[in-house]
Amino acid sequence: MDIYIFSHRNRIKYLMESYGIFDLPNTGMIKLVGNSAKVIYPQDSRLCRECAPKGHFPLVFTSKFNLPPFLTIYLIRHAEGEHNVQSPLKRIYSWIRDPGLTPHGVNQTKKLANKIKEFYEPSKQSIFFASDLHRAQETARIVLSELVINNKIRILPNIGEVIFKNGVLESIVSPFVPENESRGKNYDYLDWKLYFVKTDKHPFDFIIQNLIYLL
Repeated sequence: MDIYIFSHRNRIKYLMESYGIFDLPNTGMIKLVGNSAKVIYPQDSRLCRECAPKGHFPLVFTSKFNLPPFLTIYLIRHAEGEHNVQSPLKRIYSWIRDPGLTPHGVNQTKKLANKIKEFYEPSKQSIFFASDLHRAQETARIVLSELVINNKIRILPNIGEVIFKNGVLESIVSPFVPENESRGKNYDYLDWKLYFVKTDKHPFDFIIQNLIYLL
């Protein structure tokens, strides 16, 4: 089984012990197998300023995991969003509450889909998760479209973006988390086949503990 998680830069860094030195670019992808993980797209030595070249370095997560042999998790940062091209000062005065992708972000996503096509197996069970923010969902949807599959995208609010201040978690940026289950069912404001999975657990713990329900 392959599980794809479309999340955000700081959230991915927050899941890792190497927060201060690790950075994942737009559409960057981490592959998790067994109890190890590595960056498989793009292969870029700039991902970690103090690590071995070309992305081949150990990635340590705050929550230890040991995936069963039949399970692979792909942790993906969304493509370039409208907010990513704003200057820091402009972001302060004209912050986009839930930005979508830029045209360049759409192109980035198509290149990501081409990478996924290299190992994607239509006969294999695949599950797609995205955060409750537009840019992550849009990235996931374009990938599914390029793969020509109709899988539903399951929404996990606990993989949404986070804000840090001086290295400390300040707030979780998830403005569209539903107050109740019925509101969640009406969340499909982009007319996509999306639905919520309500959980506050670490995403890896949630997946391992709920494998039978995800099938």
